[in-house]
Amino acid sequence: MDRKTALLQIWAAKGIGMKRMDRVMEICGEDPSMIFRQGPDYVAEHTGLSTDVVGEIFSDASRDSAETIRSQIDRYNIKMMVKNDVDYPSSLNDLDNPPSILFAEGCVSHFPKKMLAIVGSRTPSAESVAIAQRFSAFLSQNRIGVVSGFARGIDHAAHQTAMQTGSGSTAAILGSGLRTLYPAEYSGFAQKLKQTGVLLSEFGLFENAKPQYFPLRNRLIAGLSDAVLVIEASEKSGSLITADHALKLGKEVFVIPMNPRRSTEGSNRLIKDGAVCVTQPEEIFQHLRWEYDSPADKADFCDNPILSLFSENAVLSAEEILNEVLMGVSDLISVLGRMEAEGLIIAHPGQRWSLNYAEVVKS
Repeated sequence: MDRKTALLQIWAAKGIGMKRMDRVMEICGEDPSMIFRQGPDYVAEHTGLSTDVVGEIFSDASRDSAETIRSQIDRYNIKMMVKNDVDYPSSLNDLDNPPSILFAEGCVSHFPKKMLAIVGSRTPSAESVAIAQRFSAFLSQNRIGVVSGFARGIDHAAHQTAMQTGSGSTAAILGSGLRTLYPAEYSGFAQKLKQTGVLLSEFGLFENAKPQYFPLRNRLIAGLSDAVLVIEASEKSGSLITADHALKLGKEVFVIPMNPRRSTEGSNRLIKDGAVCVTQPEEIFQHLRWEYDSPADKADFCDNPILSLFSENAVLSAEEILNEVLMGVSDLISVLGRMEAEGLIIAHPGQRWSLNYAEVVKS
């Protein structure tokens, strides 16, 4: 039995869990197949596990599962990373319960040395989406990996902008298996993400998303990142779980200050509890003493007065733009239409627009 199959047979055993697998791995060393040569009595004696759990490790069901998973990871070209191996993200070892095995797809070998998590609402305001895009663009432009949870809203904006900007490196931590993506409509997006970034999951390849999996995912987001940025989180937001894990790990939590409303109660509580309030991406770099090349708004706006307005504001209405430029309504709508077609701005409901930071910083 080869090493991967042996590891998977232990991992797939019913009732094993991370702590129990650690106990088995302690007696295996670099050769997990040795326990199958030694037999159940040896494992029970040296790990203290019950005979029922040990029996599951040696069961036909666990062996069949291991062989199936091994075949799947080979078929789909999935990387299997094992705790304490050289390719396993070392920062995860600081967690109380790091996963024994991680499955990864994409540019696994291109993890940036520095990574920052951007998390927040799944149903954010247009302003919050624009903020996520601006911070993600700046991070990626300065070769910082962007980590998030592959959810709708802020997560999606952070991943997508990172893919379009700078190094394009982003890590998406899943609350499902790699072959059963959630949300399902992001399957095409995942294919693009893997070209420059990576998808990570601690769950079986075809494991469906479950409510209890998302807090586990959130701890990995915190563990993989050097710090966490929270954008628009309600009091019950999973982003607060990510922030709490980061704080327990001694990592900095940054928060965008928001006008008081139900969807921002969690963000504002974090600020009250001592999180670092930021309004510009440069502030994160200064606080963490990271070097950076240029501000997110150093694109040349001089020839386009409308773009210069967007450099200072997240989302603008037609009325707000008209108050600042010498232009009629019909002319403005025509110009905004061209800018939208060129990818420079993004349209929002109610005749409002925001800057497409990923596109502007490339121009």
